[in-house]
Amino acid sequence: MTRYPRFDLIRAGCRETLVAAHADLSGTSFDLTETFTSNPASQISSKSIYSAHSTAKRTDMPDITSMVARNMWRYLFLCVPVFFALSCVRTTSQDTVYIIVEPRGTEKFLDLMASLVRDNGLSPHFGQVTYSSSLVLHTLEASDWSVTLWFRNVPLSGKEDPLACGYHEKPYPDPAQFFFYVEPRFAWSSAEKPDSVTAKIVSGLKSEGYDVRAEPAPYGLVALRRD
Repeated sequence: MTRYPRFDLIRAGCRETLVAAHADLSGTSFDLTETFTSNPASQISSKSIYSAHSTAKRTDMPDITSMVARNMWRYLFLCVPVFFALSCVRTTSQDTVYIIVEPRGTEKFLDLMASLVRDNGLSPHFGQVTYSSSLVLHTLEASDWSVTLWFRNVPLSGKEDPLACGYHEKPYPDPAQFFFYVEPRFAWSSAEKPDSVTAKIVSGLKSEGYDVRAEPAPYGLVALRRD
């Protein structure tokens, strides 16, 4: 049987009469002083007190579904960035390929690189930064759903032998030497695809007569003179 809150009603003609009702359910209390002070002739039944208490209890009760949903979203927002950060980590050291290029033939060489990466199913995106009329940094990023190719001029420190390389106050790109490597796009990607793409591009460059190396030359122009 449901236990209703006990309360005492004191009725009097004086407007200063106080009426207190306490509901001992889940620690919830109701102060009806104001109601009976303004209208001392009013009557409240136990049933109405219990109904009011039940309504308050339902209102105060936490919505379990909403709490779970909110917490799930919090965990999701926490886990997703971590997942992608870990999945995009370069997991293995890929082979870096160096190519010696005559500066006057740079545009032709870049067109060939674009053609080779497209032949391997990658979408090329070129960029460049101009240092001077004779020094331009060329970059290339090409990717598909599983691998990414990175390509650019070999960087020089500016401290090379000025007799061989010329005088440079700051680091600058080697105008006659480029490098690229291919890496898995995600941690779970196969390591075979980067090796396959690298081998096909190297084969295409060599078939066009380019000097392809596994180690960088100290300076591209010097390597051209020696050849």
